[in-house]
Amino acid sequence: MLVSKKIGDPERDHFQGILDGFYAIALTFLTLDLPNQIQDLLERQLSLPRSSVSVEVIVMLFFLSHIFIFVILFEIMCLHKAIIKINPNTLFVVRLTVVVMALISLAPVLIHVINHLRQQIVFLGETPALLRQLGPLRRFLWGDLSAIYLVLLIMNKFSLRDHGGCGMPEAEQKSRRAIHRVLAVRCSFTLFYLYCVTVDNAIARFHPLLGFLVLVLIVFTENGLGSLLRFGRFALSRILGRVS
Repeated sequence: MLVSKKIGDPERDHFQGILDGFYAIALTFLTLDLPNQIQDLLERQLSLPRSSVSVEVIVMLFFLSHIFIFVILFEIMCLHKAIIKINPNTLFVVRLTVVVMALISLAPVLIHVINHLRQQIVFLGETPALLRQLGPLRRFLWGDLSAIYLVLLIMNKFSLRDHGGCGMPEAEQKSRRAIHRVLAVRCSFTLFYLYCVTVDNAIARFHPLLGFLVLVLIVFTENGLGSLLRFGRFALSRILGRVS
């Protein structure tokens, strides 16, 4: 980036390879941290033999949290790669990509610390000291997700403005606008939930996984609802055909 005047803009294939490697490492770190969290959970439960906390429920919540975060980061990777694919690798795109990668690198760290604090809350109760530590971390996590979507939205928006659709294939224009709509929905929701976590209202206190669950539902209902409905109609027609 600092020597772009000497070596020019990066090749598109090389840039895609860097993104693939970075996201693969980020998702791998997120997965490798899960066994350590489960082991810590079991050790804490053994140290409290009379604890009424159900380990099965807590482990299930940890798995759900991991799946939700994995799906969200995977979709961010797909959106980021789609923007890079249909946009030229200008210095502006490269700089914003560096910002997105830096923000994504914070997510596994924040998730690890938040899960560790949640373990303590489960076994020790919601003490004021633990809640004071958890609150800023939740705000940082949702602020991090909001910033990622916002930077990707800016990256795609400025590309739309700069090109204006002139001399661009119709399919490419539709792809740009579709990505813009998807990012706008994600960014709006994450900013809304960041506000809920900041003011600590009833929505933020309802359940720790509520925000991630809603975001994952947005991902699947927006991108896969049509396929799911078609599969449901097909399965229903086959069942009714056999019954008749």
